[in-house]
Amino acid sequence: MEFGTPIVYGEAHKRFNETVPLYERILEMSKAADRAGVSRIWFQEHHMIALGQSPSALISCVQIAQHVKARVGAAVVVLPYHNAVQIAGEIAQADNATGGRLELGVGRGAYGYEFSKFGIPFEESRGRFIETLDAVRELFLNSESESSFHGEFVNFDDVYVWPRPAQLPHPPIWVAAQTLPAIEDAARRGYHVLHQSFIWDDQHVQSVVDAFQSGKAQGGHDVQLAVSRYAYLAEDEADAEARLDDLLDNWRVHQQLHDFSHTKNPRGIIEPVVQQNEPDRDELRERVMIGTEDHIIAKIDGYEQMGLDILNLGINFGSPLDKVVGSLERLAPIIAKRTSAVPV
Repeated sequence: MEFGTPIVYGEAHKRFNETVPLYERILEMSKAADRAGVSRIWFQEHHMIALGQSPSALISCVQIAQHVKARVGAAVVVLPYHNAVQIAGEIAQADNATGGRLELGVGRGAYGYEFSKFGIPFEESRGRFIETLDAVRELFLNSESESSFHGEFVNFDDVYVWPRPAQLPHPPIWVAAQTLPAIEDAARRGYHVLHQSFIWDDQHVQSVVDAFQSGKAQGGHDVQLAVSRYAYLAEDEADAEARLDDLLDNWRVHQQLHDFSHTKNPRGIIEPVVQQNEPDRDELRERVMIGTEDHIIAKIDGYEQMGLDILNLGINFGSPLDKVVGSLERLAPIIAKRTSAVPV
């Protein structure tokens, strides 16, 4: 099993005085993750919200690739927001700029707030996603001549994209899928799968693995599954409890993003509010990878036994920079032992 790190631009809610600018913090976390031995560092695309100040995942990939040895990934490019021809060119350019180390995660989008601001009906997200992905792949796969595509949302004639990707015919494609039918379908169609487990329990993770394996068997493709879990290797129990507070704030904001309206705050800033469906403290501790070494190792053992290809360690959920970097330093020997790598 390999390890990755998704990095979020922005905090849910500041209870501490962070003096390091946002993009410098992201760079420091990325370099620390690279030193810890992760194989992939992932970046998001989100618009007009304080939790996720990263309008271009590809720009983030290009920036961070100049400072790390790991592969860099978009998790994800939200395809319904983009013109297929333009985003295909940007993907190819980013793959070249990263030295052929780009992992291309794509998704349909999750926040109705963003769609409404862009003037795109949220109910069109699935159709736009499917057509844009098909069109982008056509532009990459058809390397000998111009391509044309005609659908409900995507239409073009006689297009050839330059530059060509460094990884031919295109970078590895990961489809972000949250529901079990979507996970099974993506694997069946030959796509790697990205899944964010948030604070669901490990029974849910097992169901994700089962759906992926079913789709993989149906399609007969050599594809991989990456699952994200919040992760922090604490100094002690008091440190773990403090980080659970950070995570709860992050999760409370995320829960509201699915129905967030600009009438609540015109700047896209959401304060954490206690949710009706919150797990209690003991349930939360059991579900996520926040704790001391024994807890972290037991969780990793479980995911390895389930058959995950990549365990993405969600390291920054609002905790101070020095805490995140310290956790990664403590995680390094565990990652090295599991991947037979030597921390750099």
